[in-house]
Amino acid sequence: NGQRLEIFGINRHQLFPYTGMAAPERLQRRDAELLRNELHCNMVRCSHYPQSPYFLDACDELGLMVWEEPPGWQYIGDAAFQAIVLQDVRDMVIRDRNRPSVIVWATRLNETANNTSLYTQTRQIADSLDGTRQTTGAMTTQSTSGWAQDVFAYDDYHSASGQATLEPPVSGVPYLVSEAVGALDGAPLYRWIDTEAVLATQARMHAQVHNIAQGNNAYAGLLGWAGIDYASLNGGNRIWHNTKWPGVLDMFRVPKPGAAFYRSQVDPRQGAVILPVFFWDFGPSSPSGGPGAGSMIATNCDRLEIYVAGQHYATGTPDTQDYPHLAHPPVTVDLSVDGSTSPELRIDGYVGSSLATSLLMSADTTKDRLVLTLEDDSIRGDGNDMTRFTFRALDAYGNQRPYVSGDVAISLAGPTTLVATNPFPFATFGGVGGGFIRSQPATSGTATVAVSHDTLGSSSASLAITSASEPTFDTAPPPGSPPPSSPPPAASAGQPGTPRSVPPPAPVPVLAGPATAKVKAALLAVLSPRGPQARIAKLLQHSGYTVRFDAPSTGKLVIDWYSVGPKLDPRSHKARRTLVASATKSVAKAGEVAVKVRLNSRGRALLRHAARRRLTVQARFTPMGRSATTASRVITVKR
Repeated sequence: NGQRLEIFGINRHQLFPYTGMAAPERLQRRDAELLRNELHCNMVRCSHYPQSPYFLDACDELGLMVWEEPPGWQYIGDAAFQAIVLQDVRDMVIRDRNRPSVIVWATRLNETANNTSLYTQTRQIADSLDGTRQTTGAMTTQSTSGWAQDVFAYDDYHSASGQATLEPPVSGVPYLVSEAVGALDGAPLYRWIDTEAVLATQARMHAQVHNIAQGNNAYAGLLGWAGIDYASLNGGNRIWHNTKWPGVLDMFRVPKPGAAFYRSQVDPRQGAVILPVFFWDFGPSSPSGGPGAGSMIATNCDRLEIYVAGQHYATGTPDTQDYPHLAHPPVTVDLSVDGSTSPELRIDGYVGSSLATSLLMSADTTKDRLVLTLEDDSIRGDGNDMTRFTFRALDAYGNQRPYVSGDVAISLAGPTTLVATNPFPFATFGGVGGGFIRSQPATSGTATVAVSHDTLGSSSASLAITSASEPTFDTAPPPGSPPPSSPPPAASAGQPGTPRSVPPPAPVPVLAGPATAKVKAALLAVLSPRGPQARIAKLLQHSGYTVRFDAPSTGKLVIDWYSVGPKLDPRSHKARRTLVASATKSVAKAGEVAVKVRLNSRGRALLRHAARRRLTVQARFTPMGRSATTASRVITVKR
């Protein structure tokens, strides 16, 4: 449209704990949602291989731009190897050339020297099969000798006096920083057990390089390294427990302090955030005088008012001197305090003259607790579907408590399989852990996962297993009944110092009156497919249809379509219901969101042989920390 768009993104390895790359659709799609909706990236580099179609499906739908490249890393090989490279480029372009999210092809292998013969051929292949996209490839030198792509991409790992820096762009070419910060610069590891100073360095360096890139239009933008921690055996002192730790999200996708900068780069009208890049902890492994001078708080607020032990301590404003080019510079304050009395910290964030959000942090470890978060309310009982759970040591207000002791015991009941280390070495990994729940083939029912710690207590959550292989089941609640029990998400996925507009645990509020009616009306609207969307042929052609929901806040939207049979289920004495389509959407901010209701295999089979099908449909929206609102109706789809 003729308007310049600054690339603001990150690199992603397609690796998961315990399963490697063997992750189902739900987990792959969730990664794209995290990068787009929670880290606010507009681009991801698929490092260093074509990634799951499920991940790319979500990128298409979310508007997350994609750099895609053939498999390879620092090696070109002999003629036989290079023949494979040519085939890999051909296969990559043919598979994904119709995706709107893919904006650039890497036609050279990651961090390899110029090879005129090979890379002339790979670019010709991409141009002949597509021709609509530019080509690129990550370089470790700024030399253009023998270089013949459209976009010059450079892995830029430089720093001076503890500050991340970037080399000046190569002149005369479109120039993109393809990697920065995490792999070769800064601390070798960013783990939950590392010091506050080390963890804060990650956030600060990511903010520094993006600030530089956004301050000079000669940079097309920057892709930080990296989005998520990943398994690796190559890296010397950057490897710990067979894992590299440069991610701003850990291996279980919990945001580290380093993620605070990315999470703050969002318009405050979409939600004000206060994300301290420190822990409010005065224990034996933490500074006795508090976080100290130069304490960084990532925020999109215009002003922060800071209170210690109920007394006004400081006023913080965005650091436009060190970060003049960021949309929302962080706040830097001196938090040198006496922690002997375990004072509370309160930060009020103002947008303009209005109080937009508040944050409370507790230094009283006697109120700490173990909190389990289960990402989904239900999974399909096909033996393949999985959902993630995490458990963390949190203070009274839901902020990460570092440097814990002991292990966490995990138990799982129901027709599912636990994919986790049990007991989990909680102290070793710094008070954050997790795992996966995988369904078993041809099953349905309810599964409950529970975790317990010797001093932090226990926590549990349940989810429904909806059968994808059996023709009937009775697991979903009838219209109007409450969702499966699970605790409210804790502290916005784990950032130390996550904004809470209300203090500590209180009775769960319930939407009432006009607010509930408005949400219910919005839910009923998404349950009313009209025109082509109500036609069986159209549904089959697109494997479902996309709805738009006006979300009143952050939360979770669940939509289910059921075919109700004439016979009763002998177990429940209710009409037999068969799930034919479903959708689950984590809503990161208030406003309109799009979600695709996908037909499952049973739904496709039923509709193929029907001229007309009456379905019971229901939708449920659960705002964060509140009770759910549910709506249901009967619809008819026809040829």
